[in-house]
Amino acid sequence: MTPEELKDKWRRLNASDAGDDAARHRSSRPPFYDDRMIGNVTSGRVTSARERLMGRYRMMFAGVAPAGMVCSLPLARLLPWWGLAAVIVFFIIAAVMDYYLYRGVKGIDLSVDGVEEVAAKARFYRRRHHLFQLLLIPCAVFVVSLYFIYLSGGEIRWALAVGIVVGLAIGLAVYLQMMRDYRQML
Repeated sequence: MTPEELKDKWRRLNASDAGDDAARHRSSRPPFYDDRMIGNVTSGRVTSARERLMGRYRMMFAGVAPAGMVCSLPLARLLPWWGLAAVIVFFIIAAVMDYYLYRGVKGIDLSVDGVEEVAAKARFYRRRHHLFQLLLIPCAVFVVSLYFIYLSGGEIRWALAVGIVVGLAIGLAVYLQMMRDYRQML
């Protein structure tokens, strides 16, 4: 294609964009203008792996951890004071760790950092995520065992068992989604 032909096509495209007839306008546009994916990206319905990770970490430190602390307060009459303190400290530690990971993932600049640097940072924060889990899982086992020891009654223990199973299922699903997002960043 010569430069004159390119200029002519450009002028025709601009001329067709200036018209008021919507049908003529749609038919004269290149086909990539009507792509649904472009519309989804520009409207914000498609998010990057980084944005999904940030959203999940934000939900954990701003929603789940405070809700866990508030929900543990009614147990003040059932648990010893140190047991209630252990539950609240667990949720505080989890919130701080999630906030750290949120800030770290937010610090990955996809437009400035090179591919190798983005991958290195994603590996670093994925490793930190696993280290934090290695710390929090024994703490969670301790907290759950406190519930089983101090909360009497068969119905309460069955409710705890069901809650543990449901919590593990939800936690595993979220964990797998987060690891998929980390893999996409690698």
